[in-house]
Amino acid sequence: MKSDIDYEQLYYDTLYENRKLKNKISELEIELQDLNICRTKRNIDLQKYIMLQIERRKDGKTSTKKKI
Repeated sequence: MKSDIDYEQLYYDTLYENRKLKNKISELEIELQDLNICRTKRNIDLQKYIMLQIERRKDGKTSTKKKI
């Protein structure tokens, strides 16, 4: 059993995880904004939503694992 706990490394690991979670939250907030922009009275205008997503990816505002 290892009794030496590297608290500094734990601290930096936690900071890294928090940064990743904050980035994910901001991406989801942007996605929600896009969906709200594209809403009609009862539905979501998918064509408008897709065009917004394409524009964001062109501008590099949305991180994608796979480039279009």
